[in-house]
Amino acid sequence: MATYATLDPADQLRIDNLMLLVRPLQAEILRLAQKCEVAVSDWNSGASALVATLDAGDEIPNKTGLSGAREVTKENLANNLMAYVTTVSGLGTSGHIGNMLSAAGAVNIIKAS
Repeated sequence: MATYATLDPADQLRIDNLMLLVRPLQAEILRLAQKCEVAVSDWNSGASALVATLDAGDEIPNKTGLSGAREVTKENLANNLMAYVTTVSGLGTSGHIGNMLSAAGAVNIIKAS
């Protein structure tokens, strides 16, 4: 076995280059997970009941200002929200999230949306 400090410079550089990808990715995943949690909370606190009153196949227009975003049916919306639940729960335990947070740096997670 080796330690990072005992690796030759080329091997350290390979790990360093990987970390240039991994650390920002972990920060982005955690930011997205926070947004997913907010959306799921809103869905669970009443939005789902309201959406359920819409006719099957009814389209919800894009009022987000996102260029090119199209209408979404109530069924697509429900499926997307369930995917968000899976995403958030797939991150695992708070210990796993803590490890990602530590690697990414807390200051890089807490950004205004």
